[in-house]
Amino acid sequence: MIDKIKEALKKAKVSIYQIKEVKSLSAELFFVKHELNTRRMTDKVEYTVKVFNEFEEDDNHYLGEASVTLPAYSIITSAEMVKKFKEAYKNAAFVKNKYYSLPDKEAAGKFRPDTQKNFNGKTVQEVAGDVAMTVFMAEEDHLRGGNSFDTPIEDIIKEGRSFLNSLEVYAIDKTTRIINSNELDVSFKEQITEGEIVVQCKKKEDVELFREFYYKGTENDILSRMVREFLSMAELRSEAIKFKLTDNKPLPVILYGDSVREMLQYYVEKSLASYVYPHYSDYKVGKEVQDADNAPHSFDEINITLNAPAPYDEEGRSIDDKVIIKDGICKVIHGGSRFSEYLGIEPAGVYVKGGLTAEPTAFFSVPAGTHTLSGLKNGRYLEIMGFSDFQVDPITGEFGGEFRLAILHIDDACIPVTGGTINGIVDKSSNTFKFSKEMQKSNGFSGPLALKFDRASVGCKL
Repeated sequence: MIDKIKEALKKAKVSIYQIKEVKSLSAELFFVKHELNTRRMTDKVEYTVKVFNEFEEDDNHYLGEASVTLPAYSIITSAEMVKKFKEAYKNAAFVKNKYYSLPDKEAAGKFRPDTQKNFNGKTVQEVAGDVAMTVFMAEEDHLRGGNSFDTPIEDIIKEGRSFLNSLEVYAIDKTTRIINSNELDVSFKEQITEGEIVVQCKKKEDVELFREFYYKGTENDILSRMVREFLSMAELRSEAIKFKLTDNKPLPVILYGDSVREMLQYYVEKSLASYVYPHYSDYKVGKEVQDADNAPHSFDEINITLNAPAPYDEEGRSIDDKVIIKDGICKVIHGGSRFSEYLGIEPAGVYVKGGLTAEPTAFFSVPAGTHTLSGLKNGRYLEIMGFSDFQVDPITGEFGGEFRLAILHIDDACIPVTGGTINGIVDKSSNTFKFSKEMQKSNGFSGPLALKFDRASVGCKL
């Protein structure tokens, strides 16, 4: 197929191109409670061809682009392919991107064997089954805690314990090959487990919570712990009362899990070349990102390392783990060929992906903080366990969301609450950040389990 595509590109008179071939084999399991509702195997090949058009207009040098997705298993003739590439080449002339160079075979470096965590020789069917069993065993551990093994699980659930409502599991074995017109030709393998868990609790209020997971290879120990914690969270949510503040005193906030990742991913995106070049971001190498001079008290400095999810990025360039923030100072502006060349810097590589996919937009890590979790829990504060939605604007740094479950610690009381909101600006809170020593690993992020900070507005949902 690759040769067929190259020949069609030649006939279409397309001289600058990139071909991406993705072969994937997956096992997919869908459970309702513990009953297997659907089992599915997929084996597919996808081809995406980027067609570039180099042209000049009004003394300006441009490189436009357009993408063509080719059906791999349906019949497509060479003539139809040529027609698609000609149309794409014509459309690319309307995209007036300033000219830049695609990476060449030197950017790919020497051959790199895969070092990613893998399935240890197991088939995707076996891995999917192992992941499902891990979730079911974690649920049983949760339900059996404090109960006799002679007590039927159904009776324990009737007493108000949380349980698994549904489960989706995907085990994927994927091979990607990237080729371009500059003689670059690389391939790499990835093995992934991902899915979605829905838990339910009918203790007081009947509630359902859902959470997604995504791991390179398998991380069943981490998944098991996450499931047990999630089931406990559902029980607290069932008992939670409507959030209401009785005073206007400052209320520090503790975030957990994915919301910690969202807060810190702000720095990953602010240091993107594609944000710096159009002035969406004022980051540059050497910039202090936490306003240490105006900190109201001691805080933990931010250290962020981008983790290479594969040996090569989406342009075929060789990439490794890269420190971008060290001790609160920006060390690298990262990105692909286009915006790096516009800025006059060496491309660090594409570590941040866009698009609506299950894969995390970035893989990155942050070291453990200087505070134990128990040390963070002092005074009055709001401990937010989960949101219905939490977002951080990568341009302005504004963050906010409605929490589904939080624990309000005030006047020596610990009260499960729901239905409140928080909002603020990352840059105004960052010099109050305190990270836990306890760690988490989930959805492309490895870092502190908890983040405590000041200067967030906490309110009640109207």
